[in-house]
Amino acid sequence: MLRLFSSQELVHLLQGHPQLLQCPFASWLDFFNSFGFNTSQIKNLVSQQPRMLIDSDVATAGAAILRLKQLGFDNDEVRHRVVAYCPQVLAMPEQDIDMLIRLWSKFGVGVDERAGM
Repeated sequence: MLRLFSSQELVHLLQGHPQLLQCPFASWLDFFNSFGFNTSQIKNLVSQQPRMLIDSDVATAGAAILRLKQLGFDNDEVRHRVVAYCPQVLAMPEQDIDMLIRLWSKFGVGVDERAGM
């Protein structure tokens, strides 16, 4: 975590979410890197949604990305349009992802309804 955060930022983050010390941060970092998230995106995800790392796992996050790809989103769209807007999607089951995309499409949030829904 020291590669992403200054000492002061890390202390603040861990004071608010000490459970982060128990999460498999190296696995999450490998996961984010394997899907092409840059350092800034990873830092933002961790600092804005630390509960996701605590309450979910990389298998669930991988399944979420796979579902988004099945719906027609490419890697850039997954990173920059979906996860950047709603990082919690990485902890959602498939049916919730489908509902979220439909809702966003209905209200014009910047995604269109993809094939297969």
